[in-house]
Amino acid sequence: AEKYSIVSEVRCLGLLMGISFSHPDEEIDAIWVARTVRDQMLQKGVWAICNEESTLRMYPALNMDQAVFMQALDRVEEAIDTVNRGGKLVGDYPGMPSGVEGF
Repeated sequence: AEKYSIVSEVRCLGLLMGISFSHPDEEIDAIWVARTVRDQMLQKGVWAICNEESTLRMYPALNMDQAVFMQALDRVEEAIDTVNRGGKLVGDYPGMPSGVEGF
């Protein structure tokens, strides 16, 4: 949170992780920021939940290899950095629930 202006809070409980986002321009909904970070993560092969809230939630597998986990965290940071540097926000699209055909 100290490193990126769009990150307002990072929470962890065991392997459960949440990253909350904000935007310096209060007129821009923080949900758009979270969805844009999620979009960047998905493009890098990392899955997270982000529905109608400004928080990304991640639930990595307990038996995940540590090297894979660290690589995923690097990709999450790359996604945050891209959006923090002014990447275009994906906008107000409907949430994409998991399990929907075509996603």
